[in-house]
Amino acid sequence: LSLEVIKTKNTNSLFFPIFSEISSEAEGIYWSDIQDRLVLPQEAIEDYAKNGFYKVVFSVFNNLNEYLIPGPSISHHPMEQSSENITRIINSRIIGASLDKSGSIKLRRPAIITLKHLTETNITNPVCVFWDFHLRDWSAKGCWVESSNKTHTVCLCDHLTNFALIMERRADI
Repeated sequence: LSLEVIKTKNTNSLFFPIFSEISSEAEGIYWSDIQDRLVLPQEAIEDYAKNGFYKVVFSVFNNLNEYLIPGPSISHHPMEQSSENITRIINSRIIGASLDKSGSIKLRRPAIITLKHLTETNITNPVCVFWDFHLRDWSAKGCWVESSNKTHTVCLCDHLTNFALIMERRADI
């Protein structure tokens, strides 16, 4: 978890995590080992600043993906419903950002979220999602895949909240 209070004057886009300001470790995991990134556009900083300052909270959740299992409604790629060899999983850490407000806030320019895949084999069809507290489920509304390769997916989202990556895993046959 990282909380920053930053002056908005001459502020560019903000990158998280901010490695230069991290000096501790938690449970043996070093921030510098985490390959997930979130870029907050400059416009978001300007839009939500108060009196020349803004507060931003960034978070990365390790292992929370094991508890927030995706429901059947999330997919841009219809799965073969009859296939028992395909399961939908959260295939990233959960990364979050907020600007001094509770809940999701709309952005003029999308945030750029790069998520490292936790599993890289037998994985397809990435879907960028956020945790919708009202639905108590993952939602893809306002998020889309910019690019994806074997190890990482880049998501663009028009709001801030908690983000993750849902992918389809095919069991070895």
